[in-house]
Amino acid sequence: MKLSFTGYAVLGESSDLTDAQREQIEAEGIFEDAMETAEDGDIAVEYVDVVDESGEVRYQGYFWPFGSAVFFPAGSATMVADAVQHSFHRCEDLDLWKALGDAYARANPKIRESISFKPPR
Repeated sequence: MKLSFTGYAVLGESSDLTDAQREQIEAEGIFEDAMETAEDGDIAVEYVDVVDESGEVRYQGYFWPFGSAVFFPAGSATMVADAVQHSFHRCEDLDLWKALGDAYARANPKIRESISFKPPR
């Protein structure tokens, strides 16, 4: 499975969000978590669409300080993978884990949050 990150954006509380983005952000408390780590009071959450080889959006991903990330199936508010303190640590599908790690490594522009996608042994 080959995935890529597209549609990079930096989101904040005043961003024009889709219904799916708003539902995902609320489901995981992303803005609240990002606010706790915001040094200047400004929330900055990096967002990507995760597409397959055909260009279809399969997942939506969010990254925020300090090394946090979460991924949802496109349009769903049910998390399938996440990272805490710069380590990707929860994903039941090892192929997805590796594909997201590869997409992260190839991301252009680069994601500002440093995340290790090293799979478990």
